[in-house]
Amino acid sequence: MYTPLVIAVGSSCAISWLITYVLIIARTILDKTSAIPLLAVTVNIVWEFIYGFILEPGSDFIHIFSVFWFLLDFVIIILVVKYSKDAITTYLDKQVSYLWFIFFLLASSFGIVYFSFINLSDPEGQYTGYGVNLLMTYLFIDKYFRQKTLAGQSLYVAIFKFLGTLLAFAATCLEAFPIVNPLGYASFWQYIFDIISSDAYPLTNLVKMLYLVIFIGDIFYILMIHRLVQKNCRNVWMRL
Repeated sequence: MYTPLVIAVGSSCAISWLITYVLIIARTILDKTSAIPLLAVTVNIVWEFIYGFILEPGSDFIHIFSVFWFLLDFVIIILVVKYSKDAITTYLDKQVSYLWFIFFLLASSFGIVYFSFINLSDPEGQYTGYGVNLLMTYLFIDKYFRQKTLAGQSLYVAIFKFLGTLLAFAATCLEAFPIVNPLGYASFWQYIFDIISSDAYPLTNLVKMLYLVIFIGDIFYILMIHRLVQKNCRNVWMRL
């Protein structure tokens, strides 16, 4: 059941992700290089397509937001394909192979994500959503270590991705243990204990573990990007 508080927090999460996507588009256009790894945006857009258009489309506010995420991700993947082409075709024999490579990524991602929804009994996209998010975190960190330049990298993207995921987890906790009345629990620590000890969907141990690893990875990535921007820019916060 979605309480007004869950909807408010969940909507804030959705808006944070919309801002993340707009920032990725801006950074990609400004630097003329991909601001997100190709595999990350491929799996992400597939998740949004399945959740927004196939699995109970329009049934709640997250399904509706998924459509807007998909539209922005569609722009992103076009830009990423455009600016990643030279780098990827270096490893491919023929130019036509590049299109087949993109098709393979989309088709295989669709199959894996769709059947993960079904076989993991994941109607709210908790396992699949956090799984895609974790992959994205790893790929952003990998991009940083391989590249070690500011091109296509943004501190604001890192921050809003972190905020979007944090708010998503907060919404999951509030859905599992709603606080209709702030005094409904004996103490704040009792509420935290109930969250930690929960192992019922949507707040299972796997969901909590996925979020914990994402949280640590996102913080690590923010600190690394902050240091990189600090080395190259006078004002860290003036660069998108």
